Amino acid sequence: MSRTTKLTSLIALFALALLGVSACDEKKKEPETSVGQKSVADKFTDNLTSTEFVKYAIAIGGGGRLVYQTIDFQANGKWTGDAELLLADDPFECTESGTWQMENAGPVDEKTARLNIVMDQTDCPGREAPDKWKIEVRIHGKGGRPEIIDL
Repeated sequence: MSRTTKLTSLIALFALALLGVSACDEKKKEPETSVGQKSVADKFTDNLTSTEFVKYAIAIGGGGRLVYQTIDFQANGKWTGDAELLLADDPFECTESGTWQMENAGPVDEKTARLNIVMDQTDCPGREAPDKWKIEVRIHGKGGRPEIIDL
């Protein structure tokens, strides 16, 4: 073999070795799950979307409160809430909707995660879209009931 051919062969072998090491490193980073096994995030999403959330209240300006009578989280990252706006003695029924997304760190476990909430539609008097906030959802909170905690 000529010197150029040997050098070319050595470079090609070195490149293949680097690709092999890279592939091994990438393989180590992937979570080890068997076929059909869900990730913790998928299990949390399943739990979130199958749980009925009722009576979640948030304080709003002017001393009022917005109480979501029900909130429906959907697997496609959307949510809707039937709410009651409490201002003084006059309650107003209204609805809000938007999107939800797990924080980058992912769920704590299959029953607890922090979510970023965006409300992009509302017919509640005095509320304006868009609005966003962070919550922690515990599927089995106090007394086994689901709870939402403002962050």
